[in-house]
Amino acid sequence: HDASRPFFVVSDGVSVRALGTRFDVRRDGEAVRVTLVQGRVQVRGADSGLAELAPGEAVVADRRGALHPLRRLLA
Repeated sequence: HDASRPFFVVSDGVSVRALGTRFDVRRDGEAVRVTLVQGRVQVRGADSGLAELAPGEAVVADRRGALHPLRRLLA
């Protein structure tokens, strides 16, 4: 992990930023699902919604990029 070089995963307009972590990003039909295993990640939907996940949490982004948390969502 190097804070000066952040790691991003982008899928269908959904951006996931690693914050020293282990996570899973899956494209499931027209949705993108992000599940956090360890550490922290920020997930930004194409609609500018922002979620920050804790271990064991997940969020799904629909085809419009709207985030649907399976736990919590930050404004």
